[in-house]
Amino acid sequence: MVDLNATVGTRQADGSKPDVVSAGALYHVNYNYKERYLFEANGRYDGTSRFPKEDRFGFFPSFSVGWRISNESFMSSTSGWLDNLKIRASYGTLGNQLLGNNYYPYIPTMPSGLSGFMMGSTSLIPYVAAPDCLSPALTWETAICQNLGLDFTMLNNRLDVSFDALAQDTRRYAGARV
Repeated sequence: MVDLNATVGTRQADGSKPDVVSAGALYHVNYNYKERYLFEANGRYDGTSRFPKEDRFGFFPSFSVGWRISNESFMSSTSGWLDNLKIRASYGTLGNQLLGNNYYPYIPTMPSGLSGFMMGSTSLIPYVAAPDCLSPALTWETAICQNLGLDFTMLNNRLDVSFDALAQDTRRYAGARV
């Protein structure tokens, strides 16, 4: 690879073209047992050319469970005023490959420029500096979201209420393999 920005003299050409490749697969499974016990699972398996070969792919699952308590036999005495009572919980992850403007952040680059402070010179002298230190395990940023919820509907569907408690955590695994 040639970098014309690291040359001396008049540049004849300059430019760049980012070539980024991504691929992915996803799944979705939904299960409902007797309108009481609910389960859903989703997942993504994504790959990108932005990371080293051994860290290009990431798996990002999520799932949720719910229990419709109002459909249980022990709740039959509440059917005159309680239409629906459900508790639910979920956990999910999502990956992000966009870690700044650098299309290939795992490939070291050597900055270049002109300096007038080398060896007492009065003219500008071109230089090429050592590349930045890079992590050998650069990989996906992962966001984690967790949720607990309660839903109830009352009075012939005239009152519908939902409560949610959310927790979110973004983990930047740009320096460590997961």
